[in-house]
Amino acid sequence: AALCRSGLPSVLLVQALGGAAGFLLSHPPVRPLSASGLALRSQPAALCSERRNLLRSTLSPWNQEGCGRQGSTRVGLSSARHTQMSSLNVADSLATLRGETLSLLSGQGTKDKLVLIMGNEASDLDSIVCAIVLALGMSTGTLDARLSLDPGSYVVAPVLNIPSSELALRQDAVFLMKRHDIPASNLLFFPELPQEALRARIKEGSLQLILVDHNNLGVEQQWLAEAVSGIIDHHEDSGMHAGVPLRVMDPAAGSCASLVAQVLLGEKEARREEESVMD
Repeated sequence: AALCRSGLPSVLLVQALGGAAGFLLSHPPVRPLSASGLALRSQPAALCSERRNLLRSTLSPWNQEGCGRQGSTRVGLSSARHTQMSSLNVADSLATLRGETLSLLSGQGTKDKLVLIMGNEASDLDSIVCAIVLALGMSTGTLDARLSLDPGSYVVAPVLNIPSSELALRQDAVFLMKRHDIPASNLLFFPELPQEALRARIKEGSLQLILVDHNNLGVEQQWLAEAVSGIIDHHEDSGMHAGVPLRVMDPAAGSCASLVAQVLLGEKEARREEESVMD
């Protein structure tokens, strides 16, 4: 119920709370999935049935009234400046963010800043979901104040930290995308971003990078370090980027997705309280 009222994309937020994400991470499909259900490893029939039922029960809230419809999940965006996206489904919203990002990096966009949400180089399901959920959540303006962003002045987009050709190797992610009609062509992959344009934006201070599911860039990506403005992670703290305005670290958390959900929902509750005091 809280997710339905939050104004955030309910499909991905339910996923972010760790139910289906945790299940799929623990038991990734090892061969193509069919309409009859998950293709599980060789397990006793009762256990396979139990896991299928668990997945179905986890996904069931997505079909309830107010939480979107299976196959055409609506993105509930609360900010007036993003009402034009409210009639789009998650797949179309991701395609829009991808297009705006590439346009901005090619010098054709009209926004001042670019905010990229990037997971780790393993790009497991937790990492991918976190990047998508946080980007869609930020598109409502949820973290504008915390990150000193002017409403309407920036483009925010999730970035998968792998080549597009490697997505097929992550069958749990492939399953989730197919389940919600999100084609890979709607996603943004780090290798396709023009490095020259990113470096230019870092130099002029118009690029912000938020790391999810990791808190230190790999050796080959250290050139991006100056742009890091936020971290949300559940791994051991490396101590890097200690002074960024958004830094949520909890090694005791079972997944990064749970921390992302807490940040987004927590910020919304804080804003409601501020508005009620002002009233």
